[in-house]
Amino acid sequence: MGRGQLQNRAVNEMLQGGMPTPYQRHSEADPYSRVPGQSVTDVPGSYQGADLTRFAVGFVDNESRMASTDFEKEKNAFKEYYRINYDALLRADTAFRVLIRSLLAAVSDIHRPQITSRVKDCEECIGKFSRRYQRDLEEHERQYEIKDYITDLIGVRITCFYESEVDMIVGHLKQNFKIAGMTDKRAAMEAVRDTFGYKGVHLDVQLNDKRRSLPEYYGINQFRFEVQVRTIIQHAWSEIDHAISYKRSIPAELDRRIRALAALFEVADKEFLAIRDQSQQLKQKAETRAPEEPEEAGSPMSLDVFAAQAILGDVFPNYHFIPSYVDGFVNEIVEMKSDVTDRDFASAHRKHIGTVERYAEYVEGAVHRKFNPFTRMRHALYLFDRTAFKGVLFEIQRQSFEKWLAVRRSRK
Repeated sequence: MGRGQLQNRAVNEMLQGGMPTPYQRHSEADPYSRVPGQSVTDVPGSYQGADLTRFAVGFVDNESRMASTDFEKEKNAFKEYYRINYDALLRADTAFRVLIRSLLAAVSDIHRPQITSRVKDCEECIGKFSRRYQRDLEEHERQYEIKDYITDLIGVRITCFYESEVDMIVGHLKQNFKIAGMTDKRAAMEAVRDTFGYKGVHLDVQLNDKRRSLPEYYGINQFRFEVQVRTIIQHAWSEIDHAISYKRSIPAELDRRIRALAALFEVADKEFLAIRDQSQQLKQKAETRAPEEPEEAGSPMSLDVFAAQAILGDVFPNYHFIPSYVDGFVNEIVEMKSDVTDRDFASAHRKHIGTVERYAEYVEGAVHRKFNPFTRMRHALYLFDRTAFKGVLFEIQRQSFEKWLAVRRSRK
């Protein structure tokens, strides 16, 4: 008995044993966040211990059957193909999603992409074939098998933050998989001046020869799958676009409003990237101003989060500063003294950190409370300008600090 016959017998035994078929499982509204009866959403860092060997049976294909021009016959053949291979498809769906997540996790320049996947519903596959291919095939009397026209039976979606990351992700996919085809909807959209809309990149993908031979992909290594790569804003537009029921035979006024909305999403995507790039430029500029000696770097600049983070990182090199915390700290300082500069901030540290460090040693020894860099800078700013930065310390902190300073002065 050949391997294909053994696989078919195993499938039949599995089905006779009561394993649910795809028609017994409920499909969800968003096919990429769930497959029938099973959650497949992946968030970075949550591996969930995916079991890639839980199905003993792999891909089964009846190579002896002939294609035809009879839609009902081919529809039933596809349903049988789907039923027999459903569990292998689920295993492939998990394996491909985990593989892509692992590959992208090693790329530091891509900011936490979200990776989801799904196995396409059987009836949805048949409906897609009917809409896109059936009429043309019948007009030309061409024989067909439906499965050959469904390239997204398994689908993986990668959602990233920035447009520039789309190209990086596509590049890594090309390096690690066989690419059977690619549709860049950005190029098609941007080639027309007055057209706006969804701009993702879709790739038809297969495992490369090296991975096809690995034992973990036995039984699923022949499956092709589709990978969609899009930004989070493109994803938002796609969801909204799908929710708009009428988009074609509509009055000009409504059509114009939909196009205007699509254009706003495109602008938002570009602005999101521009904000990131400008933020990086400002951060680099602040880091090159010799933070500890800003008077040597030209005229003082208004204190902002980039200058403050550069100075803090320079004077407290072993402390990890969370940008949002620095942002809140700077906002508090600027509210107290609107014209505070990076030179003021650095001078406060340089002139008074010695005193603050001795006070920190006293507090840590007396009440076992440690000063973090923010607390140290608060005390340094208070000494730098007691009037302007009176509120940078709580009343009890000021009283304790002033009492310690007075004792210290009396001992001199």
